[in-house]
Amino acid sequence: MSINERESYPTDLTDDQWVILQPLLVLPEGGRPKTTDLRQVLNAIL
Repeated sequence: MSINERESYPTDLTDDQWVILQPLLVLPEGGRPKTTDLRQVLNAIL
């Protein structure tokens, strides 16, 4: 199992929820390239 593959949980964001939330997550310009999937971060918080 790779790092990005994991068991899904009932609290994980649905695709419809992610479509609504993704534009609200404003990322700063410049700096290091982002290596973290923000959807997975939100799923971990939930």
